[in-house]
Amino acid sequence: MMGMNTATSGLHAAQSGLNVTGHNMANNQVKGFSRQRSIQQDMWYRGVGSNANGKMQIGTGVDIIGIRQIRNEFLDLNYRKEVGKLNYFNTKYSIGMDIQSAVGELQSAYATQTVITDLWSSLQDLTIDPSSIETRGNFISTCISFLDKMDNMYRRLTLDQNNLNEEVIKTVDNINQITEEIHNLNIVIREQEAYGQYANDYRDQRNLLLDELSKLINIEYKENSNGEVQVFTEGKELISNGTVNKLGLRYTSPNYSFVEPVFTNSKEILPFDKTFKNAKSLYNFCEKGRDNTEESGHLKSLLISRGFYPANFDSLNYKPNPDDYPNGENDENYKIALERNKFNATKSTIPKAMRELDILFNKIITLINDSFADGYNLNGENDPNFKVFELKNGKGLYSLGNVIINPKVSGSPEGYNLLQLSKNPDKGDAGVVKDILEKWKEKNTSIDGSPQMNIDGIYSYFINNLAEEVKRDKDKLGSQEILVNKTDSARMEISGVSLDEEMSNMMIYQHAYNAAARMINTIDSMIDTLVNRTGRVGL
Repeated sequence: MMGMNTATSGLHAAQSGLNVTGHNMANNQVKGFSRQRSIQQDMWYRGVGSNANGKMQIGTGVDIIGIRQIRNEFLDLNYRKEVGKLNYFNTKYSIGMDIQSAVGELQSAYATQTVITDLWSSLQDLTIDPSSIETRGNFISTCISFLDKMDNMYRRLTLDQNNLNEEVIKTVDNINQITEEIHNLNIVIREQEAYGQYANDYRDQRNLLLDELSKLINIEYKENSNGEVQVFTEGKELISNGTVNKLGLRYTSPNYSFVEPVFTNSKEILPFDKTFKNAKSLYNFCEKGRDNTEESGHLKSLLISRGFYPANFDSLNYKPNPDDYPNGENDENYKIALERNKFNATKSTIPKAMRELDILFNKIITLINDSFADGYNLNGENDPNFKVFELKNGKGLYSLGNVIINPKVSGSPEGYNLLQLSKNPDKGDAGVVKDILEKWKEKNTSIDGSPQMNIDGIYSYFINNLAEEVKRDKDKLGSQEILVNKTDSARMEISGVSLDEEMSNMMIYQHAYNAAARMINTIDSMIDTLVNRTGRVGL
């Protein structure tokens, strides 16, 4: 009878192997599926004596100790780390290309550099024939073209910023949905495995969700003794001890609709809080900590690219009101606000581009306005309040999106005559314009520690910086794609289903099943002979 039990155990083991192999083949094309194996080992051995060579034992069969997923945890961990970086640089590179498209230096026939050059040329023409209506009209036309081009770039950058803000909201919703699904799978896996059932298919679903989550945010994770996976991001708990810490949103400024992710159960967007105490921030961007943060995940790339709010030439001079903080300028939250503003103006992709463009824009606008205010028009008159460029609604700074051409000087010869080009009331000279051309070439502007630059140098600095950043992100993206593909291929070699291998396994298990069945039939025949035929005379 012990032989019958041994053969029966082999029958069950082969049947288990066939079931697992069939399951592997049926799910060959299912995304995220990992092949499984029926893990078998010898049962206990029965001692039947001993001799000079040692103990004599008889095997009692085979035992199924589990059905295991074939995965490599190290490759999974490495893939999720590298794919997060891949998505980070992919997002940054795409946004950099959008900014280049907005600037239009490569795509547009009437590039920004051309507009600036035309403005310079129109000023030169004024020095040759300052009294000509045609040259004055051409100057106003190029000023209008300059404004249109710069305003168009600003609108494109603003639109990109708003689109990224919407993408931030969608990404946070997606993260919450994924974490909730992982949490629910944790419960199912824990309950099934507590009753001795296998939850490998549920684990495959959870692993696929971890892959997706790692593309959105930088994650760390570990599995506890109950089979539940605990997830951490940026050193903070996302899923832990059967609970999910939801991500919500908080406005980054009282004046704009931009939001940032925070830990909160509120379904509504939290108001801006200058103390940052109404919810814990997911990321604490600041100039000092920038180089120590992990460049990983779609969400972080979106936030770094979008920034906290738009920027202009005067952004670094902004300071919050110390009276709003208990300890004034020594208050920790006051210092955080300063650092966030500096990070926004110098490190965030779109605000940084806005600021550098606006430095150029403001330089040209104020140079022309200030110079013309000191001159005389063709009537020999000086109006100290005369401006070629005016503020929209008469308020704010001379920055992108807030400047219009003076209605008095556009569209008619009478308006052109108001241009105060002459240094002397009795002469129709172009001394003011010559001063503008000289100041145009003066190297008196530095951006974030750069060498002193003139107006043309400011634009070259902006374009070169943008091109270098886009190229750097493209190079990192390329290297990450190679690394991710290599790691994923290595994962698939281990966890992917090979139909040839599964067919081979199926034949092995089928032969094992047949062998165990034949052994049972043989034992059955022996018992039948022993019970029914032994002792009968003549048989």
